[in-house]
Amino acid sequence: MNSTATTSSRIPWLDFASGIMILWMIVLHAIGAAWWYELRFYSHIVDISLLPDDLPGFINNNGQLEQWSVNYVFPYLSFFMPWFFYKSGMFFKKRNAQDLWKKDSRKLLKTFIICSLIGYVFYVVLGICQGVLTLRSISYSILRGAFLNGYIPINLPLWFLFTLFWVRLIANHILPKQSNRYMVVRVIGIVILGCVVAFVANKYNHRLLPYWIANISTGLCFFTLGYVIHGHEKKWWISIPCVFMYIFFCVKGFHIVNMFDNKLITG
Repeated sequence: MNSTATTSSRIPWLDFASGIMILWMIVLHAIGAAWWYELRFYSHIVDISLLPDDLPGFINNNGQLEQWSVNYVFPYLSFFMPWFFYKSGMFFKKRNAQDLWKKDSRKLLKTFIICSLIGYVFYVVLGICQGVLTLRSISYSILRGAFLNGYIPINLPLWFLFTLFWVRLIANHILPKQSNRYMVVRVIGIVILGCVVAFVANKYNHRLLPYWIANISTGLCFFTLGYVIHGHEKKWWISIPCVFMYIFFCVKGFHIVNMFDNKLITG
């Protein structure tokens, strides 16, 4: 009986979507890294030093640099990171602030800290092996980078845990209850404010502000949408416009923002 109840409590289409998004993210990063290292074999054609370190690509038959991850691999499910915040918001329940802090500290913050410490050890060992280790690189540089980026070197994916932790805490304070009569107004306000903060950070002060100011803002937008739309995804007045909008972007081209560092990739 318990097994049946547990099985029936799952949402198959959501599990399926989660699996696709996770696999897409893994394949994207793996292929991007592989093509980036392959590109270095063409260093006699292209001055690699002029390219950003995070640019996976290859040289096409015309001798031009192609960005595979942007042009061919990335676009069609490029919303996977916002979707993870949306999914988290779908099952969010407002609760006592102290209880939420304890729960999320144990699940998110503790994992973030432990993995960061492990990454720090690898960072130090790598610095020793390369002969570039200095007191500044293992102290001030690490702390400054952690503050500005939300992660320490080698552990870039951990920004998601850091950001999700703060998104959930902030959401617990400002999201309205589902029964609130002004819920729609407050939700629209939260989404608009989050978009404005991210836009201003990108346009006017992107290099000076910590990355987490923008990605917490955008994360809160999608988290809020998941919180209020959950249960309505299959309704025609939501699903049909979304399908047509997705087809439109497939045809016309996607406008993609890297959620982590709030940079416009294409569009």
